[in-house]
Amino acid sequence: MKRVAMASALVVFFSFVAQAQTTPPAPGPEHKRLSVFAGTWTGTGKAETTPIGQGGTIAGTMTCAWYSGGFHLVCDSDDATPGGRIKSHALYGYDAEKKQYFSFSIDSTGYGGPGTAKVDGTAWTFEGSAAVGGKTLWFRTVVKLPSPTELTYRSEFSEDGKAWKLQSEGKMLKK
Repeated sequence: MKRVAMASALVVFFSFVAQAQTTPPAPGPEHKRLSVFAGTWTGTGKAETTPIGQGGTIAGTMTCAWYSGGFHLVCDSDDATPGGRIKSHALYGYDAEKKQYFSFSIDSTGYGGPGTAKVDGTAWTFEGSAAVGGKTLWFRTVVKLPSPTELTYRSEFSEDGKAWKLQSEGKMLKK
C-alpha cells in the first residue's frame, strides 16, 4: 500500500514538474501593437477650464518602456499644467482572455484607477472613470499617430457618460 501511495505521489510530482518546464507564453500581435508608444515623447497642448482643472498651456514628457517580456508597457509622465506639476505612472497591456486592452494609472493628484483601450488603425481610444467630488466622471482620450514619431491627443470628460466636453488637446513628438 505504501508503494502505491509513493508511486502516485511521484506521478503527481513529476506531472507538476513537467508542466512547470513548458514553454512560457509569448506576446501576441495585440501586445506588439502597443510598441508604437515605446520611447520618450515630449509635447505641448492646451487645457480647458473644467470642474477638474484650470485652463491654459500644458507641456510634458512621457517615457514608455516594455516590462515583463513584452506583455506590458509602463509609461511615466511629468507634466507642467496650469494647476501645477503632475507626475503619473501607467501600465498598459492586452488581456488575451477578454480580448481587451487595459490600463491602470496613478498620479500625483491622488488618482488611481483602471481603464480600457480600443484601437482602430492608428487611432487609440483610452477610457475610464473616477469619483471626483462625490460624483462619477467619465474620461476618454483619443490618440492618433499620423507617423511613428508624432501623436496628437484629445482628452474629454463627461458628467453623465453621454455628453462629452473637451478637457485638453495637443501634440507630442518622439525623441
